[in-house]
Amino acid sequence: MPEVKKSLTIKELLAKLSGRKVELTTLDGRFKKETGFIKDVFEDFFTFVTIDEKFADREVTRHWIPFSNIGTISEYNKKGSGEKIEIER
Repeated sequence: MPEVKKSLTIKELLAKLSGRKVELTTLDGRFKKETGFIKDVFEDFFTFVTIDEKFADREVTRHWIPFSNIGTISEYNKKGSGEKIEIER
């Protein structure tokens, strides 16, 4: 019998991506291919951390993004190429 794949909720997907480098696009246009890390995942939102490489001390900025505002997330692998994961509503 073929194995059935379990579909993930947005919260489960973000939890799997937590700590990994991703590229995020938001529906409201605030982020257009912004690179950062998913830090914490809560019930309806998550913390997205961006690092400004221009500064010597690498300034960190935290953003709180509601699940409903996610457009596209691309995960970066070790070679630097991303795999797009579209989230359907």
